[in-house]
Amino acid sequence: MNYSAIKIPAAWESTSLQNHPDWIYTLSDQEVDELHIAADSCSDIPCESIGVEQFSISELSKTIKSKLIKQLETGIGCFLMRGLDPKKYNQSQIEKILFGMGLHFGTPMSQSVKGEKLHAVYNQGHRRSDAKARGTNTSFEIGFHNDPCDVAALMCVRKAVQGGGFLPEA
Repeated sequence: MNYSAIKIPAAWESTSLQNHPDWIYTLSDQEVDELHIAADSCSDIPCESIGVEQFSISELSKTIKSKLIKQLETGIGCFLMRGLDPKKYNQSQIEKILFGMGLHFGTPMSQSVKGEKLHAVYNQGHRRSDAKARGTNTSFEIGFHNDPCDVAALMCVRKAVQGGGFLPEA
């Protein structure tokens, strides 16, 4: 049987991604301001009750539609967004920024057995034998998997003490 390399943008390896400038998007000052204002405008709404019309980010929404969604669908299939300093926001604002921005990419789906659409990933100290232990709440390695959705978003709020990957420093 003959095998040949797949030659599409989404067929990449981590080493080639390091030198691929198109996968990193840096938010402009105006886009960061929009996110801050949008999160504040939803301060009295529970995070998962926010609708796309309530989280207005007109300039960033244009970029999402014209560039970032295309990168996901027909480009390399992922992107890294930089420029938002999580130290400037409280936990509620951070959650609303991530959730609200995600609304401009599509419809949120449950990410846990509890039905949460936004889920924090951190070590809660569970042992493997604990029924509550999941890959997202322990320090155990999570094996290769895929999530049942078209787009998944992760937001790093604090740098890990150890671990992490190949990302170039900002």
